[in-house]
Amino acid sequence: MLLALFSGGCAERDELTISAASSLREPLKIVAQSYEKSFPESGLIFNFGGTGSLSRQIINGAPVDVLLSAAEDEITVLINFGQILPDSHRILLTNRLMVVTPPDSEKISDFNQLALPEMRRIAIGEVYSAPVGQYAKEALENLGLWEKLKPKLIYAKDALQVLSYVETGQVDAGIIYKSDAIRTGLDSSALEIPAEIHSPIRYSGGIVATTQNKEKAARFLNYLSTDEAQVIFQSHGFGIVKN
Repeated sequence: MLLALFSGGCAERDELTISAASSLREPLKIVAQSYEKSFPESGLIFNFGGTGSLSRQIINGAPVDVLLSAAEDEITVLINFGQILPDSHRILLTNRLMVVTPPDSEKISDFNQLALPEMRRIAIGEVYSAPVGQYAKEALENLGLWEKLKPKLIYAKDALQVLSYVETGQVDAGIIYKSDAIRTGLDSSALEIPAEIHSPIRYSGGIVATTQNKEKAARFLNYLSTDEAQVIFQSHGFGIVKN
């Protein structure tokens, strides 16, 4: 479990543990700084990872206050399991998918290029635990490429690992979120996947039912829809959903 602690100068503060999809790491670092300026008595501990893995941690009793998921369905499942408070569920952000290639390599201009012999290794997220992989599989199926590309696929645990494989040249192409492509500059040579050929990418939030900090968890979740937070998310390539 990867923990990132963002704390200010207060000696004693209440702390919230936020489990969040790995693709939210960079904007949430900045959001946390803004939040803690507004509420200096509150500290935030972030646990980043693939949404599927984070959900399993919660089901297994991990001490988490808020879940920020890259898949709306995952929150719904946890609500049905009694792990997320139903009234707390809200859709916060949207995203898109892009096919990217390593820096200084040839740009993909047509999806069928992925099936060419020179495209030997293509990274996507794990299709059973990482929403970025689930969306990618759905898109490739609708493009008629899934069966052709299966022998080439390299599976990553989450969106950031897919990005790492591409940036380091370990693969010839990868399917990542638009927000990660923009953040790393890979969007300039990327091919965007039409949103209509896969399920909508909706980041959702919810309060974990076992939290002892329901009021503060609700305050943090509400803060993510403020103008201050939304400007940060938009600057990182996310779409905003008005609640």
